[in-house]
Amino acid sequence: MLRISLAVFLIGLYSQSAHADFASAQKLYEQQDYNASVPQLELMAKSGHAQAQYMLAQAYANGWAKPVDVYQAYAWTLIARESGSAEAGALYTDLRQKLPSRRDAKNTFAALDKEYGKVALQSNLLPSNKYANSNPVFTVAKRLAQPEYPSSFKRTGIPAWAIVFYDINEAGRVENAHVALSYPQGAMDKYVLDAVSKWTFTPPKNGYGESLRLNHQIHAFSLDKIVTATQKYKKDNAEYIAAIKDAADAGFAEYQYKYALLAHAGILKSEKALPWYLKSAVSGYALAQVSIAQCLFSGSLCDIDNNKGMNWLAKAADSGHAPSSFTLAQKLLNSDNIQFDPLRAAKYLKQASAKGYAPAIVEYSALLANSSLPEIRNPELAIQIAEQGLKKDDENPNLLASIATAKFELGKLDEARELLAEAIEHAESRGMDTTPFNELLESYQSDVQTAAEE
Repeated sequence: MLRISLAVFLIGLYSQSAHADFASAQKLYEQQDYNASVPQLELMAKSGHAQAQYMLAQAYANGWAKPVDVYQAYAWTLIARESGSAEAGALYTDLRQKLPSRRDAKNTFAALDKEYGKVALQSNLLPSNKYANSNPVFTVAKRLAQPEYPSSFKRTGIPAWAIVFYDINEAGRVENAHVALSYPQGAMDKYVLDAVSKWTFTPPKNGYGESLRLNHQIHAFSLDKIVTATQKYKKDNAEYIAAIKDAADAGFAEYQYKYALLAHAGILKSEKALPWYLKSAVSGYALAQVSIAQCLFSGSLCDIDNNKGMNWLAKAADSGHAPSSFTLAQKLLNSDNIQFDPLRAAKYLKQASAKGYAPAIVEYSALLANSSLPEIRNPELAIQIAEQGLKKDDENPNLLASIATAKFELGKLDEARELLAEAIEHAESRGMDTTPFNELLESYQSDVQTAAEE
């Protein structure tokens, strides 16, 4: 009974969530709320979800939130059938009899298949895992403090576990640490978060020597090596995980993602994480899309493929996930990237800044102040965006530097130098590398001296 009640509880919680996934879209579809469901199903269909492809074909065939289009219906039915939809065969037979032109139908299918068919998805999205590295190195840890658990934990017979996500900022410090999943729920959250908040790293650098931010890092904690589990705990823990599996099997993308986390973190040793991440990602769950992107960038769980990783990040960003917009923009601003595109990067940074995502505000203000592209450079807007960020972090050296650069562009040289001096002072107090700020200040002073001599 515990397993059933937990599954009902989990699914009940999820039904109130704002996340779009196949289960919720299917429910809206069955309730004939096509205006709400069909756009969600179309996104999933374009990512390879067979049932969503079939339902999109039905929408085109019947004019449900789509104009009646027998050619689109026929093409999506063929794609759904190739993707494994059991129901698509009957619809294909019916539609085939209604085609005004077999040639036009063939051309419509060819165009859709080129973008969303099996071969296209294999080329643009779907990961392979022939050469995956299970333990890629992203950054070097300087300090990894261990949780300080109460001594009473050893006597409980409950080897609690927790899966933690965290970001590493450009200074190598941890931000946004949170427990994604744990059992017993909340039992060890405080202790693991206290430890993670003290961790420090040497972050990676880009080709310009600038430190990079790393988002969505994962770490699992468990007491299984210091606590002998009671039979009751083993039973309850197994039922808790089984309840998550039930919700995942029911099509709820959030729980497909959580089930993948259990496998990824080593809590669940009988499953592979990648297939469950993929199920969740195809259903439109942004965090699963980010996880697959990270696998593709790093070679963890799947083979490295930067283009596929960029495509998954774009899906997450286009759904409104601000950290993905920021990470995607960083990659688009890397001139060594084959997809180098500053204009597209500016669009995603603007999108993430509008949601108040602090790293994006820093990057966007800097891009507006420093870009050599006239379509992007906007000193006045750079100041406006940076001042927005300073409302939350009034001593942020990078924001102060962006305003200084913009002021210099506007001819306000004294203000620019004062702001840079202030930025250097705050960078020193935060333990940041002050070299970029000092070099910028020297450059300004040299330009001012040259202008005075002329």
